[in-house]
This record gives sequence, C-alpha cells and structure tokens, in this order.
Amino acid sequence: MSELDEVIKNIKNQNSVRKGNDGKYIFPRLKSGILSLDIALAGGLTLSNAHLIYGEKSSGKTTLYTLFIKQAQRMFPDKKAFIMDIEGTYNTKYAQKLGVDLDRLYINTPESGEEAVDIFDGVCRADDVSIIVVDSLAMLTPTKEIEKSAVDSIVAEQARLIGRMYRKAVNALTTERLRGHLPCVIHINQFRTKVGVMFGDPRTLPGGRAPEYCTSHNILMKNKEHMVDKGDYAGFVDYNEHSFHITKDKTGGRIKEGAFKLIRDKDITGLPECYIDQTKTIITQGCLAGLVEKAGSFITLDGKKFQGVDKVTEFFIENPDKQEALQDAIVDYYVKKWDV
Repeated sequence: MSELDEVIKNIKNQNSVRKGNDGKYIFPRLKSGILSLDIALAGGLTLSNAHLIYGEKSSGKTTLYTLFIKQAQRMFPDKKAFIMDIEGTYNTKYAQKLGVDLDRLYINTPESGEEAVDIFDGVCRADDVSIIVVDSLAMLTPTKEIEKSAVDSIVAEQARLIGRMYRKAVNALTTERLRGHLPCVIHINQFRTKVGVMFGDPRTLPGGRAPEYCTSHNILMKNKEHMVDKGDYAGFVDYNEHSFHITKDKTGGRIKEGAFKLIRDKDITGLPECYIDQTKTIITQGCLAGLVEKAGSFITLDGKKFQGVDKVTEFFIENPDKQEALQDAIVDYYVKKWDV
C-alpha cells in the first residue's frame, strides 16, 4: 500500500476522495429549450452545481430561469421545482404560458435573509426537488437591516449573508451528490450603481465575489423590445429579442454569445404568445450538423420538404416533440464534436 493509500484509508469520510475517472461525477445537463444557449452551454447547465443569471431590469432573467424550470419538470416528472421569490413578484400565470406545471412548482417568500438561507439549505437536501431558484440575491435582506433604523449603516452585512448562502450551497450539493441527488441551483442577481464613480463601469453586483467564484456558469442577459411602429398595433410589443453572454463557463463550451426571440403578441405575429421563434437558428445549425438539408428556399427535415422558413415554423408549432428531438440531436452533435 502506497503512502497516499494509507492517508486515504485514514480519512473519516471515504466518499470524499475519488479518482479522476469516476464517472459518477460527470453530471447530466439541464437544457433550456433555447438552441443557441444550449449549444453555448455545451448541452445545458450541469446538475449538482450552482449557476448565476444576472443583468439589468427586464433583461429576461425571469423568463430564462422559468424555461429551465419547465425543462427540469420534463426531465424529472416525479420531482418538484422550488422558487425562493424574495422579491415577491413572480407571476405564475406567465410561468404557465411558458409551459411550467404549477402543480409541481413551490414558491416561498422568506421574511428575512437568514430565514432564506436556512430554507435554501433545507430545500437543497430534499431529494424530491430537481431545481432551486433564488430570485434575487440583491433583495436578500439581513435581519439587522430590517430591525434597525433606516439611518443606521450596516457595512457589507448583505455580502456576508450572500457568501454564507453560497457556502451552504456548496456543502449541501457536495453532500447530496453522494446519495445520488443532483439538484440544479440557479441564483439571480441584478446590477446596482456605485456611488461617485466618474470613470469606468459604474455597475456592480451585490454580494461581493462569492456569486462569481462559486458557480459553474455565469450568464449575463440583455433585452431589446421590438415595437410595432404603424397600423392598428402601433406601440404594441411585437417580440422581445433576448441576448445572452456567458461570462463564466467551467464545462468546456466554445460559444459565448447568442440571442433568441420571444413572441409577445399572437395577433401581430400569428405565432403563439410566449413562443420562442428559433426556426432560423435550427435550420442553420441543423445544416451544419448534417441533420437538415437546404436548397434555395426548400428545406428538408424529418423526411419532409418545406418551402420557406414559415412552413417549417408551422410544422414545429404543430409538432413540438419533433422540434425538441431535432434540437437535442443538434446539441448532441456539438457535445460530441467538442468532446465535453
């Protein structure tokens, strides 16, 4: 027996040591259903890890994590999703339009930051939970701040509280993976403005560096609303173009930026409300992967020939399962190509 084997033998928790080729620690991925993002994430967010989605107001953070909840419910039909809605503003009707099963969705609004941290730790250790979302870190309020006068200054109390939440998250996820429970944790954060900054970026994220360092993926979201500028629907939002930038990726993706279109008004576009219109992306990436053929305006997929992108979109709306299968095949092509 080598000296290292002797040391490992004396470690109290034998399961805390593993070899690099232990396949149990290659975690499955949770897709979003957005092809450009799933390719960029090399298959999706890794389970049993924490991830950060951040951005300005109305940038698409809630929309994105709701789509991850929808996919988690599909991937684990016998498990629940849990949202820690610290802001108290989550719209369940909107979530239902995006495809979330409300019967398997639990929402909690804690009274204080300390209560949120304790609840979060307990939920992470519940084996019938597949995904936990904390929305948002910026509103995580320490008890001292609630109880004291508004004029009292409490320096870095919130940052310490957020750091404590991440340390508990790492401990809970590490412990749970030993018994085969692999929840996906998503934290939401929002930009704040530094006081008195004259040069450089005045934006900052609450919580210090912990949210950046303790995550596998950091996704920056942006949004551009497209308005109808003439006719009876002038001033209506036609669709939202949400763009993403992956600022941290520890799992081997190659693409860092992309965008997707979320339909807002079915009367203007003729497409269902909250439908993700990504047909052009699917055709482009499908051709690169050898799964779709395109000759002029004619497109061949699933053994059928269509003339024009609109006909393909109609086919996808009528056959969502076939669209999902094609997207999965395209993502798998990149995962094998990049060997991640």
